[in-house]
Amino acid sequence: MTIDFQSCRLGESAPLPALESSADHCAAALALATQATRSMRIFSHQLDRRVYHQKLFIEALTRLELLPALLSFALVLCVGNVSAM
Repeated sequence: MTIDFQSCRLGESAPLPALESSADHCAAALALATQATRSMRIFSHQLDRRVYHQKLFIEALTRLELLPALLSFALVLCVGNVSAM
């Protein structure tokens, strides 16, 4: 069963539901990305394309990058391999 993360608010909702499936991870990443207003930091051993190669996730990241440099940033740190797209 996929969790509805739209009701969760970044920095406000606690405890967050347990992520049990790939669909849960995708939904959580998208919810966090769309709620980010100033920055986004991603640390991963492997950037899974099922999670990060979503059109809406990429649009959210792009939105942050289009803000003035003093107001926002996005940092992606990958230790390991990026899965093939």
